[in-house]
Amino acid sequence: MRLQRDLWILAFATHPDHAFTLFRDQAEMLANSALPQLFLAYDQARGLDADDPRVDDLGDRVVGATLERYGPD
Repeated sequence: MRLQRDLWILAFATHPDHAFTLFRDQAEMLANSALPQLFLAYDQARGLDADDPRVDDLGDRVVGATLERYGPD
C-alpha cells in the first residue's frame, strides 16, 4: 500500500494534468472483479519459467483485458 501511495504522490507531483484521469481509471479497474484477480495472477507468475504455458495464458489474458478496456488503439 505504501508503494502505491508513493506512486500516486509521484504521479500527482509530476503529471498533475493526467493524474486524476489515471486515478479514476484505476478505481474503475479495481471495481471490475475480474481485473484484481488478473493482477494477482500476474504477481503469482513471477517465479514461473518463461516456457511455462501459464505464462502465455496469462499474457493472452492481459492482452484480452487491455483490449476490452481500452480498445485496439
